[in-house]
Amino acid sequence: MLPVTTYFAGDLTGILRGLLPLLAESVFLCAFFKESKTLLCPIAFTATVEMLKVFTPLEALTGDYTLPFMIVTYIVLIPVMQSFVGDVRQQDERLDSTPVPDSEEDDAT
Repeated sequence: MLPVTTYFAGDLTGILRGLLPLLAESVFLCAFFKESKTLLCPIAFTATVEMLKVFTPLEALTGDYTLPFMIVTYIVLIPVMQSFVGDVRQQDERLDSTPVPDSEEDDAT
């Protein structure tokens, strides 16, 4: 993903333009893994993003604000993801704590 020649050329701006979005994405994926407690969610997110990059027929023209926009997007996605995973976890806990009616217990025995 990062051109190797920029490391040897000493182009600090090019290196930062390549590394900062990767750093922001890795922080988001780490937070996603911490909240979901499974690798399936970060892997599914990354696979979906990569498939959308491949299958999208149009290529957007990028401007000077692409790098800050990507970083801000990942920063905003962290609390959104945390609230979504928290809601799903609360629903799972409510379903697990639902008492079983007596009629179902009698049928099972």
